[in-house]
Amino acid sequence: MADMSEQDPTEDRSPIQPEEAPEKPTPDTEPEVEHSFVADGVNYQLDPNWVLASRLSGGIVTVIISGANLIGLLIAVFASGWRGPSVLLAFGGWLLLAAALACWTQIGPALRYKRRRYRLNETGLRIRRGLVWQAEISVPYSRIQHTDVSRGPVERWFGISTLIVHTAGTENASVSLDGLPAPRAYRIRDLLLTEVETDDAV
Repeated sequence: MADMSEQDPTEDRSPIQPEEAPEKPTPDTEPEVEHSFVADGVNYQLDPNWVLASRLSGGIVTVIISGANLIGLLIAVFASGWRGPSVLLAFGGWLLLAAALACWTQIGPALRYKRRRYRLNETGLRIRRGLVWQAEISVPYSRIQHTDVSRGPVERWFGISTLIVHTAGTENASVSLDGLPAPRAYRIRDLLLTEVETDDAV
């Protein structure tokens, strides 16, 4: 008598597919590292988004400072009893200062962007900055203690970061390089740490 428990030969016997493993969550604390950047000694500009981020930050500061000055001016006007031309002169001065600050916070970043450069070579990190008086900062690998990458709310919004290099020789000495694309900031940090570890091993 045939065994009724045998499986029907017409039944699909394709192998059972294993369940797909859930995707491993990626941390959002550190963006993907840019592997193309190397210590090639080439001068690089900041990320163009740095100009937009600086303008936004400057606009926020302008609103805060101008608002605080306006409140103080109103209190002074009402407390002193100024009338007529004195009031117009006071508010005219406030408006002039507020306009000048607003213009500088919008024009200044573009001017500074054209002047700033950075490069990484076999000796260390070099940063050139300054609008009227230019300065070139050299940070040899032998002086580097450790590095940090900072990202404020505005920087995260525009996808940029600030590299902070802590150096030896002076208490709490540090050199900052803002306006870096976020992946590049982490790449430079890793390169600096690698060079520092190499120097310590020698």
